[in-house]
Amino acid sequence: MKKNLWNFLLFLFTLVFFTVSCRQQEYEKLYREELFTINLGKLEDQIDLFEVNGGYSSCKNDFCMKDGMFYIANTNSLKIMQFSSYGDLFFILYNPDPLINPVPVILQSEEIEGKVTNRYAASYGLLNIGSIAVDNENNIYVEDSIPEDQTIEDRENNVILNSRVLRFTRLGKLIDFIGQDGIGGTPFPYIHSIFLTKKDELVVFSQIPSAWLVFWFSKAGMLLHTHKFELDKLPREKNQFLSPEALFPDWSGYKIHLHIDYAVEEVDHSTKTKTTIRNKYSRVYTYNIPEKKYEGFFQLSDEGKRKYQKSIGEVEIPLPSYEFIGTCEKEYFYFLRPDLVYDYELLILDKSGKKISNIYLVIDNTEGNELFMKKLKLSPNGIINGLLCYKDHVKVVWWRTDRLVQGLSK
Repeated sequence: MKKNLWNFLLFLFTLVFFTVSCRQQEYEKLYREELFTINLGKLEDQIDLFEVNGGYSSCKNDFCMKDGMFYIANTNSLKIMQFSSYGDLFFILYNPDPLINPVPVILQSEEIEGKVTNRYAASYGLLNIGSIAVDNENNIYVEDSIPEDQTIEDRENNVILNSRVLRFTRLGKLIDFIGQDGIGGTPFPYIHSIFLTKKDELVVFSQIPSAWLVFWFSKAGMLLHTHKFELDKLPREKNQFLSPEALFPDWSGYKIHLHIDYAVEEVDHSTKTKTTIRNKYSRVYTYNIPEKKYEGFFQLSDEGKRKYQKSIGEVEIPLPSYEFIGTCEKEYFYFLRPDLVYDYELLILDKSGKKISNIYLVIDNTEGNELFMKKLKLSPNGIINGLLCYKDHVKVVWWRTDRLVQGLSK
């Protein structure tokens, strides 16, 4: 009798342990690490995110992380700020118009009492900055507009060419500016994003109504490759609708990774009407620019719906599609999608589409403050960085997602 009771208790313990382990594995969570806080405002160590008439700005306000340093392009204030991971302000490049920025006090642009400081302030007439990137020599690349009287009308594509990429030294001295043809070239149409590869080659993604445009430059600023992804010529099958969601350059080769969401038009046999099933599935294609061909693709699995326990009982919620947020230098692909319970689900795949890791990123708004806006970006070393914007401050955080792929071979 005692033996049977012992066996039964052992069975229950094993069952409970197995169930808990499965749940822990299924719902493994990665919490944010808070690095520093930036107050909202106009001062040199503050960030301006508000519209003139109130509310949050719709400007890009881009940022990137390089070697533990955070570079923030604040569109409203027309300035670029460099912070350490501890929140120390080391550098600003700012528009000197006194109606936009006050004269820097914390940072100086010259010697102080005979001592040279490692904290700098430099000025330049920035007009409308957006995407930002930093190379291995800490030169700063930033998207900016050109003066209105220098814009060009492109009637063939029905767009205005009014953007360029400025290149500065780490101390804020202008090196040159890059256009479609290279240094000093024709302005770009609307710039969606800019990137720097492992070899410090600049990649610019522009958009026109009918296509995505890719411009690939050497480290010296010479145009190496260009490609036009025409929307009506992207890979598709019969009765498919598609939406190109994101493009990212390969870190080591002249290739583009293109994320496309597909929808399929199907017939409802009960009503004999056509119904569009959106976000049926997604694919990531790899396009070889020099060879002008697709090398293949992998497809993201469609998991359908997820079950949640509510007060009214168990309910099923359709899952949103994944957002492709980039690749790291180890050639892993990172995808995020919102989750009702754990904020974001992170999926990491290798270049064949094999799952490397699946985990939940937790925003963890423990302060109770309303989170008005958030911007997440993947750095080359595989860390997901975030700007979390609240009513009167911004928190700079990261999730050490690089540890999820440490020790794994390519």
